[in-house]
Amino acid sequence: MPAACAFAERLDRGDIDAPPNVTRAVLDIISYARWPVQPDVYRLCIAGSTEYLRDMTVQTNAVAGRPVQMRDLDLRGEPLLSNCDVVYLGALPGEARKNLLAGSRQLKILTIEERGEDCTDTAMFSLRALGNRLSLKVNLDAIARSGIKINPNVLLLGRRKPVQP
Repeated sequence: MPAACAFAERLDRGDIDAPPNVTRAVLDIISYARWPVQPDVYRLCIAGSTEYLRDMTVQTNAVAGRPVQMRDLDLRGEPLLSNCDVVYLGALPGEARKNLLAGSRQLKILTIEERGEDCTDTAMFSLRALGNRLSLKVNLDAIARSGIKINPNVLLLGRRKPVQP
């Protein structure tokens, strides 16, 4: 059975500056999520090699008044997913990616990936910067299985138009 995916695109003014725009999109997605027990501090774990978030400092940002702490997820052994509320997946070997996604579902972790290609066994959200567009793919099946409630307005993230001067 094919996964249910929804696509949206956000068109930003001028050339996209991927890291800040992706960071903003990640923070926006987190703001639309509700965990069974809402964390006091959002723990954003980065897995694998990322193009957009590796050098970003999101610790200075907050979502709904709660700070966001970013750290790398150590993939050499068994990753400590229990220390994560959100996992941002970069480039990972297939088996490592599959294991992270399976573990995240058991622990109610919001998953966002860079450059998701399809909707089979993927993260809840996929971000991709192409030219001056930032596209957002939403995997409705992954969200339904996650135990995390996502406000349906998250689909509006991709429909926002830039303010015209």
